[in-house]
Amino acid sequence: MTNAIDYVAPVEEVSDQDAFEVFDGIVRHEMNLTGEVFLERYDHGGYDVDPDSVPGLAAVLTVLPFAR
Repeated sequence: MTNAIDYVAPVEEVSDQDAFEVFDGIVRHEMNLTGEVFLERYDHGGYDVDPDSVPGLAAVLTVLPFAR
């Protein structure tokens, strides 16, 4: 039996475009918006609220690094 410490998961690099497509898909699924629209609203303070108060926002914020 392998201990968790002994296991090294493979790392796969993705392009910026592929990462943004993942982000965009999650935004579309969770909030029914495009990734571009979400980022525009986010950058202008449109989601400066408790993430749990907007359906899907917490999930989208989790993957925000994929967009940038």
